[in-house]
Amino acid sequence: MKSINPMFQKQKSSSTNQQSTNNVRKTAKIDQPRKRRNDKKHDIRVPVSDAIKSYIKSGSFEYDSITQYCTHLVEKGLKAGVEFPPSHYINYDDVVHVKVSQEVYKLIFDKQLEWNQRSIRQATHRILMGMLKAEGV
Repeated sequence: MKSINPMFQKQKSSSTNQQSTNNVRKTAKIDQPRKRRNDKKHDIRVPVSDAIKSYIKSGSFEYDSITQYCTHLVEKGLKAGVEFPPSHYINYDDVVHVKVSQEVYKLIFDKQLEWNQRSIRQATHRILMGMLKAEGV
């Protein structure tokens, strides 16, 4: 007597193997690297002291986040062509994030080379501190 449910019916072993191979996910080709998004943003972590971070928090109430405020300051300073005085760089535990586009990142990189800075973080720190001084810190 045959069962109504097909799960309980006996099947040939070759058909089950064929079914299981049809359900296997195909892997991506390893030869081709993944494409990079053209609107990808670079996240730069800038170390700041507690006093400066509290000032940034109070100034960022018009923006959605501290990151957007710091990003706005850096972009505004670079596009306005402001001269940034050297600032003392200390690697604090507190950091603020700056998320910039590829074009702004290249501008920061050019400033880094011009100022003989060691890293993008130091150049971004100098720009951010210069803009905060211009704002009135």
